[in-house]
Parts: sequence; structure tokens; C-alpha cells
Amino acid sequence: MLSLFLLISCQDENDKIKGEWIEKDNFKNPNILKIYDYYFTYNTNLESDKNVYHFANDTFYVSDIRQIHKTIVRVKNDELLLIDVETDTIISAFERFNNRDFVGYFNTKKKTNISLPKLADNNGSYLNFQNILYADYKGDTLSLFFNGKAHELTDTSYKTLEIKNYENNCQLIIDKDIKVYDINKIKTELRKARQKTVLYTVYNQNDSLINLVFQLAPIKIPGKLPPPPPPTLHLNKKKTKEIHLDIARESITIEGKQIRFNQLEEVLTDLIYSNKYARVIVYFDEQLKYENYIKHLSAIQGSLREAKNRHAMVNFHVSDYNELEYKDAKQINKMFSLTIKEQDIEPH
Repeated sequence: MLSLFLLISCQDENDKIKGEWIEKDNFKNPNILKIYDYYFTYNTNLESDKNVYHFANDTFYVSDIRQIHKTIVRVKNDELLLIDVETDTIISAFERFNNRDFVGYFNTKKKTNISLPKLADNNGSYLNFQNILYADYKGDTLSLFFNGKAHELTDTSYKTLEIKNYENNCQLIIDKDIKVYDINKIKTELRKARQKTVLYTVYNQNDSLINLVFQLAPIKIPGKLPPPPPPTLHLNKKKTKEIHLDIARESITIEGKQIRFNQLEEVLTDLIYSNKYARVIVYFDEQLKYENYIKHLSAIQGSLREAKNRHAMVNFHVSDYNELEYKDAKQINKMFSLTIKEQDIEPH
């Protein structure tokens, strides 16, 4: 009977900590902890891991090659605390994670209603950055949070970020109804802050979060050093051509000819492939909503990728140009380039 009692007690202890937990009030790089019967996983924007554990007498035991690590775990009112064994100080605080993902958690905690667009394919990157800017409308007013803190476009606090590694890149969590005009205002300020790359976070057809990666052009700031020169485009002057694409709310025009959305990727792929060393220059209607903006942006990115893959297949008999040797893939990237023309908009 005693052994049965101990087994039940041990099971009760495990049941207290089992489930999904998210690092409390971390909207920049939240750690999502999932604890199962004998193992646990944790995921952040930048890393993930999986390990077995033993839990007894409020102590969580995890071993690696060199030693056994011990952490005190206390659970109270749907809050889980990780406590240092030696100092009895809190290392991390988690709470029950009952949302679809960290965007839902942000909405719950900040009383926002950000609804992300959904793409019809699975193309995109699972790469994440440590800076996150959230954007939503409250009434007709643009509401922003930078790394979880309420933010005004004219606020310069985020411009002091140290420029190194991923810290000068930003992930954008944007509601699907935000207009391109406001997106351009956001990106203008990010460029002033020397942010170099943005990730547009969306759902793919499997309802997983993925990101579309885009470079931000440098911008000149009055009173500051001039921005670095734009990257060399390596254009072949004899064959240089610009393919103009206009995306309006009700129409798409490419090289002066109107097409339907379901024609865009095929028509643009053919034009890009037939005009190597040309640039695709895209103009977006500023009243276009983000949901349509990102749908068109994904299709344009897909056309560029397909033209590169077509060239790789014809010349190297490889279906994915990313599988080529570095020098060959680099040469293909030089052949095909994309420029998104967007207006610099000053906040009022």
C-alpha cells in the first residue's frame, strides 16, 4: 500500500507541472515550455531543445553529459516558477499557455485583436528575430507595441538598439486590415533606426506561423552620417530592363497590361526568366490592406524563386537553385532582382 501511495503522490506531482507554459509577459522572445510525462521541450524565437526529466519533491532534475541540473518548481494558480536551488530566487515565471500561439497570448494580455493573414501555400521561413513590432488599429488609430511595450512612431527608444547580429532586424506582427500607407510609415521609422531586415509573420495553409523575409533599403537621416551605399546590383548594362508591376485595390497591371491575380505568378515568372538581369519594380496602392499586400508580395516572391529554379534546372539540371554550389547560386541571385517601391512617410 505504501508503494502505491508513493506512486500516486509522484503522479500527482507530475500532473501539476504537465502541460504547456509560456514565459510570463515576455513579448520579445518568449520561451514556450511543454512538459509531458517523461520529457519536456522548450522553444524560443532563436532556439529549441528537448530533454528527459525527473520530478520529485518540487525539484526538477535534468541531466546532460557533464552533470545533473536541479531546479525547484512551484505551481500556484496557473503560474509555474523556476527557482534556483542555492539562492531560492526566481529564475523564470511561466503561466498556463491556452492560446493558439504567442500572437494569441499577446492579444489576451494586451487586449488587442491582431488577426494575421493566411497564405494558400507553405512557402516561407521559420527564421525568427528577437525584435518584434506588433501593429493593430484601435478605432481608426494605429496602435503599436515594440517588444511588448506601447510605442509611438515618433518614439526614439528603439533606435538605440546595438547594431549587431539579429538585433538590427525586426519581426512584424501586423493585423490583416492595416493599410499599406501605415505599413510604409512603420518601415520608414525602422529604416531610420538602422533596421536592415523585416520578417512579415503570417499563417501558412497548415495554420503554422511562417515568415516572409525582406530587406529594407537604407535611408538618409538629417544630421546623421549618410547611409551605406545600396548593394551593387551587378546589372548587365546591355540587357538592363525594368519590369514594372502595379498592385491596386481592384487591379493588377504588369508592363501596361491588366491581369488577374491567379495569372500573376505565371506571367511574372515568364517575364523575369526571359529578361535576365532585369529588375522587377513593384508599386503598391497605399490603401491596400495588409492581407492583400502580403498575398501579392508572396506571389511576387514565388515568381522570383520559380525563375531562379527554372534557370537552375535548364543550366544545372537541379530543381532548387539553393542546392547549387555557392558560386552558382550567387550568380543566379545576381541575374534576378526585386525592388519594392514604397514611399517614405513621416509620422505626424
